[in-house]
Amino acid sequence: MRHAMIRIGLLMAFGYSARAGETLSPEKVLPLHEDRDAYTPCAAKVGDAYIVAWQSGRLAPGDLREGFRFKGDIVGCRVDKSGNVLDAAPFAICEAGDLQERPRAAAGRDVALVVWHDLRNGKDWDVY
Repeated sequence: MRHAMIRIGLLMAFGYSARAGETLSPEKVLPLHEDRDAYTPCAAKVGDAYIVAWQSGRLAPGDLREGFRFKGDIVGCRVDKSGNVLDAAPFAICEAGDLQERPRAAAGRDVALVVWHDLRNGKDWDVY
């Protein structure tokens, strides 16, 4: 199984620094979504776990001589406090046509909010 180049070090990512004699969780590599490159990860704590979201892909397959076509989705997975992935594969948060990028996540006690830039209208960026 190929893995995305999104490495997580949960304690360090959330501004935690180790005390003397304390061991941090080792880095983990998250799985790919549809065998595409991964960009701009973000994370938020939800209950006893984290939601990690990222942009999956950028350029769509095709001949660049005919112009650029984009295909970038927003995907995510749940990760426990030890860094273990809780989902068998990343799940789609948004798979609209064209390009979605730069996700950001925030969370409350048991719900997460993920927002991103979206180019589905083909002419300018919107926030979803």
